[in-house]
Amino acid sequence: MRRPRDPGWAELKDQVRRALWAIARAGTTKGYEKFVVGFREDNGLSSDEISHRSRHFSRMLDEIDTEEHGRGRRLLTAVLVQAGKGGKSGPGFSACARHLGFQFDDERTFWKEELEALHEQARDKECPPA
Repeated sequence: MRRPRDPGWAELKDQVRRALWAIARAGTTKGYEKFVVGFREDNGLSSDEISHRSRHFSRMLDEIDTEEHGRGRRLLTAVLVQAGKGGKSGPGFSACARHLGFQFDDERTFWKEELEALHEQARDKECPPA
């Protein structure tokens, strides 16, 4: 997995951001692994360049949400879910949201509300610039 200081990190992160936007625009969700495997195939990348199990991938997702939040937009990673966990967000989503200042008691309810708001924000719109 590429690391934050590696050449191409920013470009890869923007490609991931655009792919997440496409999922949001479609009004759907996608499992972490399915997303990464499809992303690799679509972009001719190897598992050495991006892996859903990598802490660097988690960091990339946090950076994307932090940047989107800073631009007044919804948390894009709401579209990524844990396939075997009933289709809900992973623990990193809630941790990042709390780090960004969101306050909530029920993680699932917060995620569902954020996902709905994201789908509404993205509906029929092109991906905004990074």
